[in-house]
Amino acid sequence: MIHVNARAIIEWTTPSGPEILIQVRNKPHEGGKWIELPGGRVEEFESLIDAFRREVREETGLELTEIEGLSTRIETGDTGTNVECLAPFAVYQTTKGPVDSLGVYFRCKATGKLLTTGDDTEASNGSQSNAPPPGSKRSSIDSHGSIGQVLASI
Repeated sequence: MIHVNARAIIEWTTPSGPEILIQVRNKPHEGGKWIELPGGRVEEFESLIDAFRREVREETGLELTEIEGLSTRIETGDTGTNVECLAPFAVYQTTKGPVDSLGVYFRCKATGKLLTTGDDTEASNGSQSNAPPPGSKRSSIDSHGSIGQVLASI
């Protein structure tokens, strides 16, 4: 069974440039602790955007205020059928490991108070999301916003 995930690249600006929120997730069923972007599994027949907002709120306590690509959203439907089409920032697929998954990354901005812990998340300290949380894991975004380079620089 393949799991579908939606993940957030939550950005804010600091004096040294743009930064993103990275979390330490406690996942014993997947072999321990992992560094991840906020987000998680889309439930059966749940809208991708609804799942995205829910997962970010559960893990971080933040509310999304801007989602890049949301303006491209098209919803089509017929009796008993509904399809949501979006243009995310990037798409990923695990090709080896403990969990078979496919997911999307959305670049976004958020407001609110960051949770200290939430939904198997740790290593986040509370603060406003428009400033980097003290002691949180941080990584710079390159000028092209490349997720591969962001993850490689952790």
